[in-house]
Amino acid sequence: MRCLPPELVTAPSEPCVSIADARAHLRVDSIEEDALITAAIAAAVQHLDGYGGILGRALMKQDWRQFLPFWPASRSVDLALAPVLSVVSVEARGADGQTVTVDPASYRLVGGAGAAPRLLFDLGSHLPGLAYAPDAVIVTFSAGYGEAADKLPPALKSAILLMVGDLYRFRDSVQIGASSAVPMSTTVDRLIAPFRRYQI
Repeated sequence: MRCLPPELVTAPSEPCVSIADARAHLRVDSIEEDALITAAIAAAVQHLDGYGGILGRALMKQDWRQFLPFWPASRSVDLALAPVLSVVSVEARGADGQTVTVDPASYRLVGGAGAAPRLLFDLGSHLPGLAYAPDAVIVTFSAGYGEAADKLPPALKSAILLMVGDLYRFRDSVQIGASSAVPMSTTVDRLIAPFRRYQI
């Protein structure tokens, strides 16, 4: 049975980079191009953030649901994003269609602040019977560096601002008179490299 992809429950309440920070980086004083700058910030963040981002990380605090079709034999669940701030709940869907909440005393979060957060179920704990369904187990967790932008690692904030700068300056993928595509900043790759998660 194929696993379902994680699902965003609650989006971040604050942006990674404010419009004021982006204006300062771009040396733009007026608000006339705020719509363009806001779109560039959103595109840069989307490239890095969440399940669809290339980092495999959540940047600002956000809630996600992860689905499992069965209890893992190892009693260990690799969480889809890092860092993980907390596990909100674990729910089990039974064969009768009813959903029950698993006792929080039966599991714990390990390595939440690192690149490989895991949910471990105690060996002696009783886990409810499950329905035959791809969403038989629902793990809801909060991920990200925090609710305030100042919690974001400076390297990631700088990478976002550099991408915003590229998107602002180069409105097309090629320049008139140039024979090749506009190169994006290689500094971005170097800044984000230590934060990329690789699944083995």
